[in-house]
Amino acid sequence: MPRVHAKRRKPGFTLVELLIVVAIIALLISILLPSLAAARAQARTMKCQSNARQLALGWITYASEHNSTLPGGMNDFIDMVTGTQPPNNPPQPVDYGRYRPLDWLGTIGNSGQQSDHVPSKGTIFPYVGRVEELYKCPQDIIDVIDGGPFGSFANETKYSYTAPPLLTGARMEMLRATRFADGFPANHSWQWWKSYTTQSLPWLMVEEDEEEALAYVADSGWSNVDRISDRHPGGRGMMTYLDGHAGARKFQRMPKALDSWRVYYELTDGRIAWARHIIDTQGKPMRFGYLRSRYVWTLPDY
Repeated sequence: MPRVHAKRRKPGFTLVELLIVVAIIALLISILLPSLAAARAQARTMKCQSNARQLALGWITYASEHNSTLPGGMNDFIDMVTGTQPPNNPPQPVDYGRYRPLDWLGTIGNSGQQSDHVPSKGTIFPYVGRVEELYKCPQDIIDVIDGGPFGSFANETKYSYTAPPLLTGARMEMLRATRFADGFPANHSWQWWKSYTTQSLPWLMVEEDEEEALAYVADSGWSNVDRISDRHPGGRGMMTYLDGHAGARKFQRMPKALDSWRVYYELTDGRIAWARHIIDTQGKPMRFGYLRSRYVWTLPDY
């Protein structure tokens, strides 16, 4: 009688072996995910830098076609009938048949009505290829934040970059340097400006913090308590400079963040101007060509 051989069982994984494999895969994922997240954040930073550089070049190209004069700010308009600036800001809503805004971003004061005009009515828009995506940092992803006394609101701004109103209509050759401090106490006074010895090429635009006024005061000005963002790896925010380059830099956050109260511009004529000013010494909103006027705020010699 022929022998019946039992079927040989194919080798397989035991439960313990499967658990070990799963554990190894989970460990590898836990190691790789932070690296992938960091790589994505770095890619967004590079995109932000590219956006900011193209916007800065738009500023410079605009100036090259306008007698070296930088674009205007949120309070700057031209009366199409008289060819001059109106004595006061145009009433809201703006009559675009008569008034043409000079603002680089297309905002209209801080009325909150300007979102439909940003950035397509900005004066640099034609110089950046009419590409709206350039104005928004891909890392600027906050949708709803707590606005304190303003309540909760959506951060629906179409842009991430703003500029000191001090620059409105300035001649490029007038700007020598931006002066600021790498470290300062919480009880800083503007009278200490001479101790702020860190310098760089003049700033054109900064990447404004989306958790501050940018979320509810939709203007093009970096002024008052507006501060630079720290959304990029290492707590850095993007800057653009008068020569057109852009780069991310970290600034002091504690015990007090760097804001425009703590930034000064050195002019080639020897004057020092305070970057935070949106009101001139006569109590009027700063106007196109402000730095060329005799009313420019010059800090006393302390």
